[in-house]
Amino acid sequence: MPSDALLIDLEAEAEGLDHHPSGDRRGATTRRKLAEGARGIKLAIRAESGFFAHGYRGLLIAISAVILDVSPMGWCFLIVSAALVLLAETFRCGVIAVLDAAARPGDPKARAAEEIASGGLLFASITSACLTFTVLGSKLGELLGW
Repeated sequence: MPSDALLIDLEAEAEGLDHHPSGDRRGATTRRKLAEGARGIKLAIRAESGFFAHGYRGLLIAISAVILDVSPMGWCFLIVSAALVLLAETFRCGVIAVLDAAARPGDPKARAAEEIASGGLLFASITSACLTFTVLGSKLGELLGW
């Protein structure tokens, strides 16, 4: 859970974002959409320390894949599984940010929504771990002659 000081910093930063008063996004350019996406990723990374844990694990997996000389197809599986986890973490951060802004503290429905979002992240992490162990384990087994 992000600290109150960090949430205040994120709120201050979010106030400087370009908003569309009418809600009409038809005039939004690709550049603006990319900038909004980059700011969203930055806010999510600053709000949730889990991104650093995922990055650390991802780096260890990438180093292992290089050492084991994983095939291009194996790299595809590893990249997709890492993207799945980061996507789930980003959506979890978004759900928590909305709940912090809209829900009353201690609201059981808000707590349930946060736990569901965390469950999605857990599911993505387990799926990623299975894919990672399959790719790296099969390559290691191949190298050891199993």
